[in-house]
Amino acid sequence: MTKEILTRHYAIHQACHWAVVGMLVPVLILIFQFHGLTLKEVGIVMAVWVGSTAVLEIPLGSFTDKYGRKLTYLLSLLLNLVGATSLYFASNIQTFCLTAIILGAARAVYSGTLDAWFYDYFHTSSGTMTFHSASAIVNLMTTLGLAIGAYLGGLLPNIGIAVIHNANSPYDLNIIATLIGNIGSSF
Repeated sequence: MTKEILTRHYAIHQACHWAVVGMLVPVLILIFQFHGLTLKEVGIVMAVWVGSTAVLEIPLGSFTDKYGRKLTYLLSLLLNLVGATSLYFASNIQTFCLTAIILGAARAVYSGTLDAWFYDYFHTSSGTMTFHSASAIVNLMTTLGLAIGAYLGGLLPNIGIAVIHNANSPYDLNIIATLIGNIGSSF
């Protein structure tokens, strides 16, 4: 595989991955507030999320070296599935904090896994493309994917209200779409 083809495949994957992440961006705080969390509690949940990612980043980094990048990425998708399912059923600060820990762990597991794979594979591939050029394309597609996901995430509550009549909240379709996207990312 040439560097150009590898870059195209990886950029598309990253766009899709971050589009899935983006579907929760515009509604995450609204989900918390819908279930009665105060702004102070939302801040606590977000601090737990970021804190768990930071605390677990280094210990989970060695997991990739021990078990391989593909298995590590699949584990991060599994943790995302568990976290999104937990988010669907969460109803108070305790369950939202548990959800935040799971999703923070998923991010810590994923962090750098595929980037390192791309870096290694890129340098052993044929072609004239520079890694700097390839990184620019991947970063552009990542940003585009996140933007598209956030846009869709803003549309999904209105669609969900019209389609899901017995919904827990107007944001259920965002969570369901995230679950489906994580399953799709595993292929």
